[in-house]
Amino acid sequence: MSVIAVSYDDIAKAQLEKSIDLYYEGDFICAYTLSAASAQILDGILKEAGQKTIFEDLRQSIAFQLNQSEKEVGDSLRFHRNALNHFTQDTENFSLNSLNTSVAISHGIYSYYQITQEMTPKMEKFKSVIAEHAEDL
Repeated sequence: MSVIAVSYDDIAKAQLEKSIDLYYEGDFICAYTLSAASAQILDGILKEAGQKTIFEDLRQSIAFQLNQSEKEVGDSLRFHRNALNHFTQDTENFSLNSLNTSVAISHGIYSYYQITQEMTPKMEKFKSVIAEHAEDL
């Protein structure tokens, strides 16, 4: 049995790159789940380094604009991630589409960039494709 040493950066990068492949294949469930897992790792790294995550900024901004609690907004923003990872009786059916999935992948890409100050060619291409076709999502 071979053993490899792997860092959390490497794990998150592999998950994120695979989620991009799955997105292009139209497998939004697996793409979303992998990108959310990647983002959780990356956000943990950022928090440990004392940096704010894009999720925290977005949650605070929306809460302020809508005059809602950050908890309410956070629960709403995490809805798809939680529904895909945890069974709850109140979430029997929900919709998942290219927009939800591209936002999840973009979250991971941005967090990866915050940490490494670089993007892989696959991440760069995804970012360009999404920007070019944003109105079609």
